[in-house]
Amino acid sequence: MPNAHITTKGSRTPHPLAAPHDHAGPNKTRPKTVAPAADLPHGGERGSQKAIGSQRPALPRGEAPRAASRAIALQTATGAIKTAKPALVKAVGTLESAGGHGVWFASVSPFDVQQKRQGFYLVTAVPPKPDPASAIYLLRTEHSRAYLAGLLAAGVPVLLGLMPDDVTATAAAFGDDCQLGADGLAAGRIEGHKNAILLQPTADKYTLAHEHQHWLDFENPGLESDFIAEMKPFAKAVGLSKDEQAWMVRLMRELRGHVAQELQANRDREAGLPQVGEDGAVHAGKGKQLREIYASACFAPTYLFDSTYRDAISRIVGTVAKRGPASVRALAKLFTRYDLSGQPGTTISFAQYVRGA
Repeated sequence: MPNAHITTKGSRTPHPLAAPHDHAGPNKTRPKTVAPAADLPHGGERGSQKAIGSQRPALPRGEAPRAASRAIALQTATGAIKTAKPALVKAVGTLESAGGHGVWFASVSPFDVQQKRQGFYLVTAVPPKPDPASAIYLLRTEHSRAYLAGLLAAGVPVLLGLMPDDVTATAAAFGDDCQLGADGLAAGRIEGHKNAILLQPTADKYTLAHEHQHWLDFENPGLESDFIAEMKPFAKAVGLSKDEQAWMVRLMRELRGHVAQELQANRDREAGLPQVGEDGAVHAGKGKQLREIYASACFAPTYLFDSTYRDAISRIVGTVAKRGPASVRALAKLFTRYDLSGQPGTTISFAQYVRGA
């Protein structure tokens, strides 16, 4: 299965093996990038000859290949735009008209059961200032625009695309073993990274913070291997099934994503930063609407984690509890070393589910 993770609005509990193995830790290397072909200036085929008439002077060495490359890039971008959903074309239009840049490419969404090729967009630069009317919600406030710009500056590959209507997701992180990830990295000629983040235009900053944590975890395979190395002897000692062990890996990764999401929302609330409401408008100041937006944003990570994973955690804790309280405490300590619950300000932890077990 490809590395993949999605942030959803729903509370369906996925099977642990349906989403793949995140890895963790800060990115150690920045990507080596080359100016995307689609960003190069377009022009006529200066190496061609007129059918009738005088010949043009010989081109400087290397000019013909560059012209051919531009022509291919233009053709590729045009094809991708034709297959892109209208809402995505509109969103990219607002980005580019405001000064942003990127590369169109065609690929297959891992969430599309029909597996039809469609257009996606690799963002290479965001506009220099926010636009409250932008079709891309992250560009409606300065702090979320700057957050996205910071990820791009750090070399994080960010793709824009639309999920199928029946998928309750606004973002996803996945590796180059997923076709969309491989195509996105290839479109930007990105080396040094094997993972990318997919965003819908309506994704918010906290969804992006969640997926960025997963992206960091994917980029460093050490976290998962270290966790499994610690977990295996414990799992064997307490009799956890392979399915329960798979859930433990999944839970470790999801705890990290939800903690990152909660911490970012809490920091922004403390700073009193403006937010985009459900009405799509930007709300600022100390009014009731902004307070309600932050109340929802700060509560959502806890609620979504609990509603999605409580049953899986209960099954694991129930199995471990048969070996006695000491085993339950050891389980909690194992997760505490990995789940980011030691970060000041978070309310999410695995340990909270084993109290009293």
